[in-house]
Amino acid sequence: MIVDAFAGPGGWSVALAALGFADIGIEWDAAACKTRAAAGFLTIRADVANYPTAPFRDKVRGFIGSPPCPAFSAAGKGHGTDRVPILVDLVHRRQWHARPHPDPEVWLVLDVGRWIEALTPEWVALEQVPAVLPIWRAYCHVLEQLGYSTWCGILNAADYGVPQTRRRAILTASRRRTAGAPRPTHEDDPAPSLFDQRLPWVTMADALGWSGRVGFPRLAENEDEADENGYRERDWRSTDEPSFALSSKARSWTLETGTTTERADGLHPYERSTDRPAGVLTSQARSWRVNTGRDWKEGGTREDAQTIDPFEQPSPTFGARSGTQWRLNPGATESQPNRRTYDADTEPAPTVAFGHDSASWCWERPATTVACDPRLWPPGHRINQDDIDRLGEAEARDRYRLRAGPDAFRLTIEDALALQSFPFGYPVIGSRTKQFEQIGNAIPPLLAWHILRTVTE
Repeated sequence: MIVDAFAGPGGWSVALAALGFADIGIEWDAAACKTRAAAGFLTIRADVANYPTAPFRDKVRGFIGSPPCPAFSAAGKGHGTDRVPILVDLVHRRQWHARPHPDPEVWLVLDVGRWIEALTPEWVALEQVPAVLPIWRAYCHVLEQLGYSTWCGILNAADYGVPQTRRRAILTASRRRTAGAPRPTHEDDPAPSLFDQRLPWVTMADALGWSGRVGFPRLAENEDEADENGYRERDWRSTDEPSFALSSKARSWTLETGTTTERADGLHPYERSTDRPAGVLTSQARSWRVNTGRDWKEGGTREDAQTIDPFEQPSPTFGARSGTQWRLNPGATESQPNRRTYDADTEPAPTVAFGHDSASWCWERPATTVACDPRLWPPGHRINQDDIDRLGEAEARDRYRLRAGPDAFRLTIEDALALQSFPFGYPVIGSRTKQFEQIGNAIPPLLAWHILRTVTE
């Protein structure tokens, strides 16, 4: 069997299932346990630190551990980072029951050693935020003494096809194989190569059809750092890049569309060159139309031809001329006149999305890590008393009121799942806050799949 301690909503489990394996997850959070049950994964609801290892002895082939990360994360509490040297020393001395801090999120990384030492699995896979890498290196030293081949390092999820620049400290160990890093499949700007050609990073446009910029805007202290609305430019990221890492800070994220400028390649921000893949298919497809090119009257244009609503009408008969006649039309509107059509002969379809902004696209890079908190504020930042004291209430409110309305919208559960590379329609149970928390805390299944291949195949 394979034991997944700190199993969460099932990021590792999805990857294992894709490889033909199943795990038993141990998880204390009630909502995450319900999510795993809805997804069909076996789970023991328990505290890993207090659960006995005896029932699993001599039965475990693989052990997976993703202990809680907020204590070491820049997006979380961060109070565990100053305990890293102490934890490293405790790992070297195999003091698995030590408690160097009252918060379990700090010392639960030690409980991983208790489970590995007791179960002696064939292979091990561990995941945490980059700040924990020194602790993983200490574990490598201990595991090598126990007869394992080991590898640890920092992996960027975008290098493995995940539309998010999520960096994670990974450790793999095996008794039967030489441990090593999984081979990257994607690259930010891949160079032509006869061998081992990598694909470009998957962009937010590829994954979700986003366009514009995403961020957690704060007012700038000086004009040199400010954008046109007075916010710090560094708090924004263009959607032609990967998303930020997904964490609980997402409640303050704003997706602002329709604000990008002309691109370096001369195309409008909503246009896509035919030498690039189509965008991601998501729930925004409800506003799409298929223009078949039929009944094109003399002197008219393609816009006068027959269109089919894919949600209301069946497709017309597909004939010999369909390949050259059909066009996918996202549906231009008065507020979004730049929605374009897609040539069935020369372009793959763009990604279909669920939401009100089906024509918004980003073009070149993946998303950064997405945060696990659901409340993306409409454009602007929550005003606090310091802002009012510094600017006056009226000006503070005016400056925080960026571009409310149709040009901005909130991150959805479906968006977060897609940025984490979960399967479409993956069931996440709980309140909206709990759903985002689970998604943000999970390892991206696609990254997990690449990692697990190094120890299972």
